[in-house]
Amino acid sequence: MAFNFSFPLRRIACSRTRHAASIATTLRANHLFGSINLLPSALLCIYRNRNEVTVKCLVDQARRRGMHIALWALDKPIADLSPFTVGRGPGLRMDLLNHLWDTMSPLAVDQLVIVDDDIVFTHGSLSQLQSAASYCEFGIAQPAHHETSLCSYEITRRRNYTLARQTTFVEPGPIFVVSQPWIKHVMPFPKDFGMGWGLWLGWQNLQKHGCKLGILDCLSVKHLSPVASEYSTTIENERLRSLLLDLNLQSPIEAQQTLGTWKVWDRQPSWKS
Repeated sequence: MAFNFSFPLRRIACSRTRHAASIATTLRANHLFGSINLLPSALLCIYRNRNEVTVKCLVDQARRRGMHIALWALDKPIADLSPFTVGRGPGLRMDLLNHLWDTMSPLAVDQLVIVDDDIVFTHGSLSQLQSAASYCEFGIAQPAHHETSLCSYEITRRRNYTLARQTTFVEPGPIFVVSQPWIKHVMPFPKDFGMGWGLWLGWQNLQKHGCKLGILDCLSVKHLSPVASEYSTTIENERLRSLLLDLNLQSPIEAQQTLGTWKVWDRQPSWKS
């Protein structure tokens, strides 16, 4: 009997390629972004009690970094996070984030990180996210999704041997960072925007004024919960569809482009001034 080894061999080869790419990318990222970014910054997060482990990990990173922290508990507050939990109860994501942002209004911050309660970093950290976004001159940026992460759009998947990509798309979740001078153009979020579907289409307009959008492939996160698993998507889909039609687009993918790619062997990103 003849055996066909081509399929498992291809899987092994692909696995080794990904592993080698991951090591090369991580080493370069640690060299570039390993030191702590000292820009004053803030962290906003809405959490559920069952995600205590992941939320506390994120808050610990933010505390070590010296970030201002504002949290909202959708159900039972986590006791250890009570100093940072400014409110509790159900609500729509963008409304609650606006409320958290209001508590930050007297503070001057250079970077704002907004994160969901169900993500873990598989490569990098909060500090490296802020450092990389600043170095790449991204006004709005997100880490890439790990290959095992639950994500909505393929453009956000981590690319091999890639440090960062300038794109026309950054998703408002599960984690993203906004840097000055663009915070005032993003916050507060528009009213009646529910869970935020389609919000990124408005961010694309900022590119005309010099705001760069980007995905940081040298960092990656794993989203642990199914996207939109706990709320009705009907209203969100209708809003997104309406926004796309206003722009004569048939699908979100039509608005998602990669404008530049920074590979590990490149000295600098092509878009960096």
